[in-house]
Amino acid sequence: MNIIDSLVKSDDLYLLIDEYYETLDLIHKNDFVLGQFVSGIMVYPTDKPLILNLKDYDPINEENTIWNIEEFDPTKDYSHRPVYKDHLKSDEHYFVQRGKIRTCVVLNRYQSRWNNKNYNEEIYLCAPLYTFKEKHEDEYILQIIKFQTRDCFFLPKSINGILKNSVLRFSRILPMHKSNLKAIITDINGKPKPFKLSDEALKLFSYHLSKYLNIDYEEFLSLKNEIEAYRELIDESIIIN
Repeated sequence: MNIIDSLVKSDDLYLLIDEYYETLDLIHKNDFVLGQFVSGIMVYPTDKPLILNLKDYDPINEENTIWNIEEFDPTKDYSHRPVYKDHLKSDEHYFVQRGKIRTCVVLNRYQSRWNNKNYNEEIYLCAPLYTFKEKHEDEYILQIIKFQTRDCFFLPKSINGILKNSVLRFSRILPMHKSNLKAIITDINGKPKPFKLSDEALKLFSYHLSKYLNIDYEEFLSLKNEIEAYRELIDESIIIN
């Protein structure tokens, strides 16, 4: 048994949190809740992004339009004719990125009518899960377990949760559409159920994430009264006008 497995199985880690995971009984199977484990399309930021450059546009049969994949050049003008079939405007582009369908945790759900006044966009903010590799030395993994790595939040393996010791990476958090997500299921006594981070784990996760974002919640508490007063002034202004 290596040092990491020894630590995870000891009392030292679980004095902080008793349970990392809990199962869910969801009425609406297609809705996802805070802390839930889902799979989604996660792309990787690259130092050399690729773009689809319009080479030959066919206005009669747009499906015959030819695109070239090339390395993005920030000094180049990539404007093109609108592609009506794909609702692609002249200043919008297709970018090509590597990625994979990866386990992630839902951090937030937000509904916006920015694009359509009649329908909400179902967008979920998600943090991806990464498992440890041979290249990760014990010293580095221990730093993560001890909350000394700002970018990572450690999650232990469990029969009621994830099956390998892993981390959630803050620097890879992405917004994803609901249609890209699928609930991950765990088997509890022969009953498949979705699962999430426990309330204790979510609280600890939120605290560590605030440190990554350089946010001190105590300092923001003083803004509460100011915001309420600001809202009252706006309401009064509307009434007067």
